Amino acid sequence: EGIPDYSWARLTGDGLLRAVDVSTVLAAKRHVVSDESLDLSTEESLELASRLGAGWLLTGQVIGAPGGTTIRARLLSVSRERPDVEHSVSGAEHPFVVWERVLGYLVSSVAGEDEARLGTMTDSLTAVLAYQQGEQAFRRGRYHEAVDCYNRALEIDSTFALAALAQAGAASFTVPPRRSEYRRAWELRDRLSARDRAQLATLFWVGPNYPAPYTFRDYIAAHERAVAAAPDRAASWEGLGTWLMLYGQYATVPNSFERAQAAFDSAFALDSSTTSAWGSRLWLALFRQDPTDIREVAPTYFAVDSAGDERNLLKWWVATALRDTATLDSLREHIHEFVEGDIRAMPGYWLSQGFALDDVEDAIKAWEVGQAPVCGVLSGGAHEHEEIAIGRGRVRQFIALWDSIGHHCSWRLTPNRLVITQALAEPGFDSAATEAERRLAAIADTSDNLNAMCYAEMWRVAQGDTSSTRQTIARYRRRARESSPGYRRFDGRLGVCPLLLEAMVEWTGSIPDSSPALDRLDSLMQLGPGLERPYDLANLWIARWRRMQGDYESAYAAIRRQVPLAIMVGLRPVYFREEGRLAALAGDTAAAIRAYDRYLTVRDDPDPVLQPVVDSVRAELAALVGEPRR
Repeated sequence: EGIPDYSWARLTGDGLLRAVDVSTVLAAKRHVVSDESLDLSTEESLELASRLGAGWLLTGQVIGAPGGTTIRARLLSVSRERPDVEHSVSGAEHPFVVWERVLGYLVSSVAGEDEARLGTMTDSLTAVLAYQQGEQAFRRGRYHEAVDCYNRALEIDSTFALAALAQAGAASFTVPPRRSEYRRAWELRDRLSARDRAQLATLFWVGPNYPAPYTFRDYIAAHERAVAAAPDRAASWEGLGTWLMLYGQYATVPNSFERAQAAFDSAFALDSSTTSAWGSRLWLALFRQDPTDIREVAPTYFAVDSAGDERNLLKWWVATALRDTATLDSLREHIHEFVEGDIRAMPGYWLSQGFALDDVEDAIKAWEVGQAPVCGVLSGGAHEHEEIAIGRGRVRQFIALWDSIGHHCSWRLTPNRLVITQALAEPGFDSAATEAERRLAAIADTSDNLNAMCYAEMWRVAQGDTSSTRQTIARYRRRARESSPGYRRFDGRLGVCPLLLEAMVEWTGSIPDSSPALDRLDSLMQLGPGLERPYDLANLWIARWRRMQGDYESAYAAIRRQVPLAIMVGLRPVYFREEGRLAALAGDTAAAIRAYDRYLTVRDDPDPVLQPVVDSVRAELAALVGEPRR
């Protein structure tokens, strides 16, 4: 007799199902039969449930025996539009404990969990409810909330492998990613089905080769295997589409954008309501810079995502792409409502798309008013102003910001790495890079930091000093081998830096007749070696070296290995310029015009040291279009 009351207390709507009040049900039943001890027929019960506004009818039997209890339950759709769900559990525990296991199965089934997963659910209904809350939050694009819900489920049952898998998946969408969640999912992998183990291999900080590192070609192949293992799972198709979109071009996967769209279409055919899938589909339209596609996809995304973590960033991006001045004016007025991650990502994304940066710069200035200073004294948007400065070609402003960060901040690696990156790519940074090399060498001497070691040595080789290169390469490789696998995928073990250093040595002084290190580096970069630094410089130098060899096709392929995210920030204009030059040499005039136009749009305020480069690009563009470019 206590099971209806217990069910009402447990099914509160947090995990999809909310039970109608027991007193209300009994009162309605008395209008059908005067004797409460009498059971209603199935049809009478369905009619009663319909009158009460219920969507489901739960019926069951409790069979007691000396060895324990068996509970059989059946969940019927009141509208009869969905199939019935049945389940039975036997156990020696208290009947309420057995009933919790039955309810957990039923709740998960109604929530849409596939049959293969239902058998791997936890016995704790409370954990199941928290897990389903996380699933709802994830589908609505509330990723931090989803991670917290999955964490509650794991606090209740630390062996709940599906919750650990889902938590790790949601963590990949958070900023910054919560990488600690991946360890728990990996440790519980033996509790997962074969299909879910295939999905585990698609988690960004685990990957298909754990504990070995992986390339993005490997990673996309892992997503293809996850789709093959679960072709009826929308999330598998969404994952494949997302990573084809983000890293397919970088990993030299043919037609990656077209294949990404096909994968998203397959996901929508299975479930058209998932916010994350529509968000990814909108990113694809934006990366393509296709106004027609943006206009078709954006309304659906904003309709299904009422409170997603990236909503305001995407609104601004859509308005910029469509030149929607009214929406941009409205967004500027509400800049302080933006989450910090959106604001900080804007300069990088605008650079990656070749958008003008003046509007973003004004937005950063408005947003940083009232923000806590960086390192105690610098403006809240110091990093973003640094990105904007290098994007627009303001070398002196960039170096001044770099110098301020170096004086006032305890962390020194990233600013000095960026200075050397720029110095290896374009003029104006030599004296700053010499100082940055000194600082990085000091870090490498005291910490064995791989990036400090790599960038300091690259600058020395670029200046013709190869006296320490062989020793640095050996030290780097030894340190990378000794590093614990952890859950970082880009820890030097693929060897991008040593190969680039070897190629730089081969190219010191003159064009070599052959370059084995270049060939090995080019082969590795074609696979998309994660984001192992200096991946961005590697493809740029490969393109330049192949152009010097007269191999324009390979050079053009290398410069097109880009990632359309808010990374490679300082090198974006350089890539645009090089892509325009190589596209023209390859006979792709439309691509050359597009790349040059992006370069000139971004580099609209260059310092004198970069003005000759900007003028040469303007002249080359004018020659391509047959008219002066202003």
